Amino acid sequence: MNSQSVLSFQLKKEQLFALRQIPLNALSPFTLDALPLPLSVETRSLSLRPDFQAALAILAQPRLRLEYRQATGDPSWRSITAYGSPGNGNQAFVVLLPSPEENLTLLYFASAADYIAWWLQNFARVALTAQPALSAHAFGLPTLLCLLQTVDSYRRLELEALLRYETADAFALSEETLRSHLHAAWSKQDFRWLSIALLALTPGLPQTEPQLSEQAFQTAFELGFLSSHSKATLQLGPQGQRLCRELQRSLLAPLGCEAMTLGENGLSSLARFFFLASQESNHLFSFSPASAAQLTFRHQALTCAALEENMTAWLAALCTAAANTEAAAAPLPITNRILCKTCGHLGNVGAKFCINCGSFLEKNPK
Repeated sequence: MNSQSVLSFQLKKEQLFALRQIPLNALSPFTLDALPLPLSVETRSLSLRPDFQAALAILAQPRLRLEYRQATGDPSWRSITAYGSPGNGNQAFVVLLPSPEENLTLLYFASAADYIAWWLQNFARVALTAQPALSAHAFGLPTLLCLLQTVDSYRRLELEALLRYETADAFALSEETLRSHLHAAWSKQDFRWLSIALLALTPGLPQTEPQLSEQAFQTAFELGFLSSHSKATLQLGPQGQRLCRELQRSLLAPLGCEAMTLGENGLSSLARFFFLASQESNHLFSFSPASAAQLTFRHQALTCAALEENMTAWLAALCTAAANTEAAAAPLPITNRILCKTCGHLGNVGAKFCINCGSFLEKNPK
């Protein structure tokens, strides 16, 4: 990642007043009425910088929004949002990071490659050996929840065994135990359980208590994730043992993502994924573009180099789709108010002078 192509802006809310000069579309994180007025010479001078203007232009009229939800230590997540305005050769991205109080942190990337390099550095692991996927085919949400809940429950039993100085080689779970663990985790919204993190962090998934069906257990057995399938005894198969070993060690905070653009009927979802990074692999569960009731997943366990190639192709496809969406380029017009070009204050229609600075008010262009 070229440091010359990545710029960081630590901002106070008042420094966003320059956005008053740019019409905002529905993907923008800001609304005109919520934008502040300029309060100091310092904020005015920053607004004149070309790189800052380029970042604001993307935030005002993005064509692509990538919303990330990452689990934190408490039962909540932090939101990280990336914006792009692909088309006409523009490959820049702006990332909006959460900051304390009313401050903002903006990261401006001159190219998609710089943005992907930053993403990998912050969320991925340098895994050197590719791992086989859990299945060569797509599988449904109930099966994925079953797989993750089984891994979670085994990890819990193994940890309890270590605390008692016992071995965990002969553990066997039952369907009843898994359902009990899942219910307790859902009630507490405990993101340490991967099944709960999957539902809470990935936008667009059903936000109701998940149920483990008999068909999901049967599919897990057919995938080699379980080596025995009876209600009283659920033994991990080769695939389950591998995933359990990987996710026991150095698991980073899980991450959910949704890519959005603007369509004819408003906001439109382009793609979603759920991401887990372990010491040995980067696990990517990508969604099919289907309704919530018919969602299927494809799993990949990737090295960092393979993940970079995968994410580059994925982002290029998103940019192409967003650039071809004409509705995304149409800003929301400024109506019912007149914008003062001197100070950015919004005056009432019919007013001739700005009540904030006294400047003459020109009518908004049609």
